[in-house]
Amino acid sequence: MTTARSTFPDPLEIQANLDDHVRGQEHAKRYLSVAIYNHYISQHLPSDSRKSPQHLLLLGPEGVGKTFLVQKAAEMLGVPWIHADASSLVQPAMTGEALQRITGALIQRAGGDFGRAQKGIVLIDQLDQCRRRVQGPGDPGMAVQDAILTLMDGIVMRHPEAPGQALDTARLLFICCGSFPEMKTVVVDRVDDDRIGFQSDEEAADDDGEQNITLNDLIQRQDLVTLGLGAELAARFGHISLLDPLTEQDFVHILSRLENSIISEKKQFWAAHGIELTFNEEAMQSIAQLAIATGE
Repeated sequence: MTTARSTFPDPLEIQANLDDHVRGQEHAKRYLSVAIYNHYISQHLPSDSRKSPQHLLLLGPEGVGKTFLVQKAAEMLGVPWIHADASSLVQPAMTGEALQRITGALIQRAGGDFGRAQKGIVLIDQLDQCRRRVQGPGDPGMAVQDAILTLMDGIVMRHPEAPGQALDTARLLFICCGSFPEMKTVVVDRVDDDRIGFQSDEEAADDDGEQNITLNDLIQRQDLVTLGLGAELAARFGHISLLDPLTEQDFVHILSRLENSIISEKKQFWAAHGIELTFNEEAMQSIAQLAIATGE
């Protein structure tokens, strides 16, 4: 359930809200909060002001919370958001009809209110599925990238049921996600020195004042180009953040402490049958281990 806000929260407030819902991922929460704040503040600048891109790219394996982060941020802000899957946006579909579907879904999520829709967030998932596969023209992945780039740079979309109103996609916030499992290898090959004793952001945060290099410190847009994104699309991302894989302790925390966890749902279900369901620590650890082993 979204709520209306009379004033826009600052990045610390946004991140504090995300901390209540998401375990770890400090780098991603910080940069998501900053990207959202900067994007919406830039909407109040004069129309002729030069605006640097605030769009965000979240990298990491499935199940680490990329979509969930965006969902919780949008819910806090009271803005509509939609989820589009880049892997399904093949070359013919992404031009015209698919673009209309994306903007139409955002307008529908906003209850038909074009003003609310104009403040929306578009999450494009599985961006790594539309990487360059072949050199030269005709690459379907590059066609999808070009269409995403067109949306980011701005086209005015009119809804057939409301011809007098329009949605300017240049004023939307785009957050793209993808696994890009080769990212670490690409960064190591580029840097190629003795500093590559990478830690996760959480591990670095735990060290007492020591300077540690994390993979997030070294990722550059050029690494995205190496992995098959076009240089123009890579340049549209104001921030790039790599999420850490979940540990066993993360899973146990999610199961036992976060609101609306699957454990809470199961307890409520059996409570309706007059049965009290409990899990000891060993059971939680076993569930976490099974989740990691199955990749869920």
